[in-house]
Amino acid sequence: MDFQEVSAVSTLTVQLTGPSYPTYSPLGYCKFRTGSTATPYNPPGNVRLRFDVTATYDSPTTFDTITFTHTAGHYTIASAASHISGTDYPSGWSPTVGVNSISFTRTTPGGSTSGTFYVRLAAVNQPDGTDTTWTVTTSGGTGPHPAAVTATSTRDETPPSLRLKYTGITAPKVEEANFTDILGKGTMNILMYVNEPVYATPTMSVRQSGASSATSLSLTAQTTIPSATWLSSTYTIINTTNDGVAQVLPSVYDLAGNQADNSNIREANSSIQSDGPTFIVDTLCNAPSLTSPLDGTFTQTGNEIKFKWSAITEQASEYVTYNLQWAKNNTFTTELTSISAQCNESSSDVSQRKWKSGTGIPPWSPSNTLIINPTYTWRGYNTSSIDVGTWYWRVKAIDALGNESAWSSYRSFSRSGTGTDAPTFRIRYIKTPKIEYDTTPDVVGAGSLQIKIYASEVLQ
Repeated sequence: MDFQEVSAVSTLTVQLTGPSYPTYSPLGYCKFRTGSTATPYNPPGNVRLRFDVTATYDSPTTFDTITFTHTAGHYTIASAASHISGTDYPSGWSPTVGVNSISFTRTTPGGSTSGTFYVRLAAVNQPDGTDTTWTVTTSGGTGPHPAAVTATSTRDETPPSLRLKYTGITAPKVEEANFTDILGKGTMNILMYVNEPVYATPTMSVRQSGASSATSLSLTAQTTIPSATWLSSTYTIINTTNDGVAQVLPSVYDLAGNQADNSNIREANSSIQSDGPTFIVDTLCNAPSLTSPLDGTFTQTGNEIKFKWSAITEQASEYVTYNLQWAKNNTFTTELTSISAQCNESSSDVSQRKWKSGTGIPPWSPSNTLIINPTYTWRGYNTSSIDVGTWYWRVKAIDALGNESAWSSYRSFSRSGTGTDAPTFRIRYIKTPKIEYDTTPDVVGAGSLQIKIYASEVLQ
């Protein structure tokens, strides 16, 4: 660096930068942590702060000394011998360490327009989060000298705190206020808020339950760097074998070089706009199992059919749609009837379970009073408007994310007339020759025979 005599100083500017420059912070941001591994770092253990000094002149004058003074007692500056010529200060200068200050003096008097000086700290005597004011003054030479300028350095031993928001692009999402959010099949991204600006681009990956490896995402600053808001690239949820809890794995370094990871993500809480460190992937819906009537049941048309099936478990406090069908054939194409209703099947809060407002209770069952009882694990529909004949029935469910189950296995039941008893029958044998008896079996000869049956009611 060249130094030359120029006009007298009229202004002095100082830019103070922390030791992690240029990896974790740009020029002008001075946050540091003790034990920082800045380079060069000789002797080890020193915190090395960078001062960029620029002077302007408007009349013939010089200064020969620059002094950096910190708030009394905050630091212990390393010895003058620890500061290295050509590394910590320009050649042709010499350091002198005071109680709360260090001065650099030209060995050959002259003036300078700019210079970079590093101050090594042997000890930091203030707790985490403390700001320290540095006062920079010039002296010597012919003067006059500008007013002192100040700069601030901050001890920072605390990793950043992170908040994540999960946004479904095509993936449906169930937003849980203070619980883990649930996302279905599709695309999504992650918006990350940091409680302090970040200069080095963070990294992020997502590992779904049972996945052999995590999927890396890129992050883009949403404001001028250093930025406290970062948006991930698109993540695609496609594999139904990896349903369950998905972990988000960020790595974020603050301006002091403190690292934040998954453990530094705030819990799910709507009041702080945080969705938490994980989300649940749900791309499947279980099929209900049929309870009653049993397969092959016989009933009268005057009696109600009480369809019952098992309720499905829904991770979200949301509504599940149950679709019930019955028809005259097991392919459900003849005389098909389809009905549906929605029921909140919250697994996290049983008290939230209920049929959606406007649902008829009955015919849907059990009632909202009973449904919150954990022993009522079935859902049902009652009807007496099914005609005589053999019928087939089945049920399926659609959860809050739109995942649709397969149809349950089907069952059959038969309906007869309106009587309360089974029908009776009379039989006549039509044959010639034939000997008829009143109370004993008839006698018929060889050959073909017709049998005529008379029922006590109309059969179908």
